[in-house]
Amino acid sequence: MNKHVTVRVPFRVSFFGGGTDFPSYFNQFGGSVIGTTINKYSYVSLSILEKIFDNRIKLSYSSVENVIAADDLQHVIAKEIINSLHPQDFNYFLDIHSYADLPSGTGIASSSAFSIGLLLSSHTSFGKYKQPYQLAREAIDIERTKCNLMGGWQDQIHCSFGGLNRINFNNNDFSVEPYILTKNRIKILSDSCLMVYLNSKRSSSKVYASLENEKVFESDSKLKYLHDLQLITNQADKLFKTSLTEDEFISEFGRLIHKNWVAKKSLSSTISSPYIDNLYEKLLNAGAYGGKLLGAGGGGFFLLVFDKKKKNNILKELSNNYSTSFEIETSGPKILWAQ
Repeated sequence: MNKHVTVRVPFRVSFFGGGTDFPSYFNQFGGSVIGTTINKYSYVSLSILEKIFDNRIKLSYSSVENVIAADDLQHVIAKEIINSLHPQDFNYFLDIHSYADLPSGTGIASSSAFSIGLLLSSHTSFGKYKQPYQLAREAIDIERTKCNLMGGWQDQIHCSFGGLNRINFNNNDFSVEPYILTKNRIKILSDSCLMVYLNSKRSSSKVYASLENEKVFESDSKLKYLHDLQLITNQADKLFKTSLTEDEFISEFGRLIHKNWVAKKSLSSTISSPYIDNLYEKLLNAGAYGGKLLGAGGGGFFLLVFDKKKKNNILKELSNNYSTSFEIETSGPKILWAQ
């Protein structure tokens, strides 16, 4: 047994196809998304210590919980993972700390990164190895079935596999197709993107619940937009396989991101807002090629794709918003420490 384990899981940035990764959609029509993990991370540190006091679990995240049993935890994901992987009558003290480079509720798959991190650290503590596919399936089952948290499947898969990938969904399953880009193309893509914080956080499950309430996956008029998202993903797939010049590649990438955003926000009034629309219009006028909200919508980070020569103009428009650059992370979760 490894008594002390620390793991690092990359956050993800979604590019294309979000919404088609819902079983309600892809089990009927098939679905595909394109996204990447980035060099911003979630960390989970797990220690198995001697039990001295009555409490058996300490869980530290944005809150701190000290409880006797997993069922007493308020953090529903941690509760289910501990109940699933640790013996019900375990007689040790479980000390878990979660921390991250960026805050939760901002559209970067923080919940799924935590799920993957706690699953990986728990398996590692018992000397078990799990392949990325197995970790992703476990996390999907924990979040979507056992915790009944609404959402698609892409986050758990991106965080588990890492890298820049197309993920295809069908028949209640998925496959992952990695893109092999040159270091120069990866740098160009990273240098032409910013993540802009919209000064608000949101609950992705609430946004997804609104999609279900509005019967997005049943209405022909709404399904049209999901079909459009699938077509745009196919166009982006072809783009990643071409040898365009730097300027041509980025401008076309930004144009497709813009098309994706227009289709995505047409699904529900909860996805965007007048504030977001007004800011986006200013950024387009300042030289942005395109942009989209990361994650479910409603707040968090907004991905911006721009002409590098216009970056100063972009930053002037963002004087009231925190923004951060990122690099594409080509690897997935890592075990930083196990002893």
